[in-house]
Amino acid sequence: MPRFLFSLLVVAAATLTACSTGFRRAQLQPVAQIDSVDRPYVGRPYAQVREVGVVAWGRWFWSEDSSQTAVTVDLRNDSSSPLTIDVGSATINYQPLNGADAVQSPAVAAGSGGLPALVNLANATPHPVTLAPGESQTLWIAFGRIFWPGRSRETLRLTTTAGEPIRVTLFDPTSDRPRWRFAPESRSGTTMRIESQFFGNQGYGGTLGAGVWFVRGRFRLDLGYCFGLTYAQGVDGLARAFTVGFGPSLAWHPLRGASGIYGSGSFSFADFAQQSGVQDRNWSPSVSIGIESGSQTVVPTMFYRLGYVHVFDSGVARRDGLIFAVGWNAWLW
Repeated sequence: MPRFLFSLLVVAAATLTACSTGFRRAQLQPVAQIDSVDRPYVGRPYAQVREVGVVAWGRWFWSEDSSQTAVTVDLRNDSSSPLTIDVGSATINYQPLNGADAVQSPAVAAGSGGLPALVNLANATPHPVTLAPGESQTLWIAFGRIFWPGRSRETLRLTTTAGEPIRVTLFDPTSDRPRWRFAPESRSGTTMRIESQFFGNQGYGGTLGAGVWFVRGRFRLDLGYCFGLTYAQGVDGLARAFTVGFGPSLAWHPLRGASGIYGSGSFSFADFAQQSGVQDRNWSPSVSIGIESGSQTVVPTMFYRLGYVHVFDSGVARRDGLIFAVGWNAWLW
């Protein structure tokens, strides 16, 4: 059994980390412009940031205290000479108001145009960009993951051949400007879950599941299926069988920032060898109820469940047990 669960974790990790990183995008109001006392920017580089993005999913194995940011920046060369921007050395600097040490997030990916909703960071290495006199270009830049330092002044810094870096203030906490106006979150998405069930000396099981979710208010409905291995006490010890199941679950997070509760139901099938003496499950119904914890939203990026499970099948010896699950949610665009 331990080797089976380990295999499930490896497969899940490989699947999830192969996915692109999703950014939830926000418009800056007003548009953030280059920090300078010289206006207009005659004979100098000009830059503005009109859009930022924060990770919407892709945080599966990181703490919810961590954060990742990306920007859409418009550049223009107002000088009479070519201008090169070293995109790979771009940073976002975070200066906390509480006097803590500043935090710096380096560029890890970049590309032409506006920030996409989905980014494959591994295939978007940042490269220097050269602008001819009078030329304009729009770039998106994604920055490395950091642990959030709290309320901070956030500044984009771009190194150029103009002799001084370009700085754009993305957020000033003393004035709460510019404001980040996020588009409404998606109300549906996909989910993936690794689940273990324990029935004392009567057996245990492990499954890998996937499905879709829908959210309304503080409630989230999941519809999915699962497959894996289950073990039950037979005539010669534990007997193993392949199992599949499907069913809904409903999670309720009444208070933001607090754990919620969930209830789920499923129908499962398990095919044991005839010599094991264990009766097969023929779409046996079961219910589970317990606690769900995750991030401070009704759709946590990563969540944990601990609860009680009961199998409604008089022919099954292992009917009451504990269930533990780890799951990941992703948004649809």
